[in-house]
Amino acid sequence: MFWSIKNSTEVLGKLQYNRYLASTVSAYDFSTLYTTLPHNLITEKLTKLIQKTFGREKILFLACNANHAFFTDEQMKHYTVWTCSDVCKSLCFSS
Repeated sequence: MFWSIKNSTEVLGKLQYNRYLASTVSAYDFSTLYTTLPHNLITEKLTKLIQKTFGREKILFLACNANHAFFTDEQMKHYTVWTCSDVCKSLCFSS
């Protein structure tokens, strides 16, 4: 079973209430997964990587659908096509 909990008291209460017998219990601290990097620095570095990738491929578009993604110089039916600029702009949030 997987539970996302705030503290051990909550999981112990759930185990006791449901009368589960646990042979092992694992705990993970996800608080360190959040970054303190500024958003503009992340955007800048990702933009450079995207531009480098499009430049390396020497292709106009990235074609994507739910199952596939590939570089192409042609518009493709049943795919959303992205230019390098489109992909870079998608990194920015506007309110």
